Amino acid sequence: MIRTIMWGSGADIKALLKQLPGERFQVVAFICDDKENDFPYFPMMTSRDAFEKIPAGDYDAIFVANNTVKDIRSEAITIGFAAKKIITSFYFIQYISKLSDAQFISLSTVAWWYHSFEILPGVTTPGTCIYKPWLLAWSELNNLTGKNILDIGAWDGPYTLEMTRRGANVTAFDIQPPENSGFNTMKKVNGIDPKHINENVYNLSPIRHGTYDLVTFLGVYYHSVSICQHK
Repeated sequence: MIRTIMWGSGADIKALLKQLPGERFQVVAFICDDKENDFPYFPMMTSRDAFEKIPAGDYDAIFVANNTVKDIRSEAITIGFAAKKIITSFYFIQYISKLSDAQFISLSTVAWWYHSFEILPGVTTPGTCIYKPWLLAWSELNNLTGKNILDIGAWDGPYTLEMTRRGANVTAFDIQPPENSGFNTMKKVNGIDPKHINENVYNLSPIRHGTYDLVTFLGVYYHSVSICQHK
């Protein structure tokens, strides 16, 4: 059972409640800072009251049902709510039957996915950059057991994940911190722990970052070329 706080307008919350399978979700409280006269849900609280009066252990997630989700998310974090509990996209509801409560929350609390890939069997993330399996469709890459691989430009980690599934010891390398993407969630829901180096590729050094049997450099090189041409 996923215990939730619903934050938003009456109409948006009503629409969201229709999507949720009742046997999987329990509403702890509703937040409506505008105090609409026709807000039909109780207990209704302000965001500040909810933060002060509802212990963090009494709910698993905050569902933001409003068209100003970015503003509300920012406000919630400013008040003190944990970012890892704030859900602003309900994309993964379609996969709820395939996911545990913990997996659903982990996937849904990622603020933005860049890659679209099968993160779990039958579950695909909503990113804009589609995973390209043919990039790893080389006979030499079928079995990577024991290989040390550097995955430059990992972002959400679809290729890190696939190469790990094939037996490799993968180190992800990206200018984005892993907490700013879906990378940490990819690790968590799959029960894997590849190393992540948060660094600019121009600073890549075998002395500092080690040497590898194979380096993947997918979707990064053309950015480097563009920067050099611009300079």
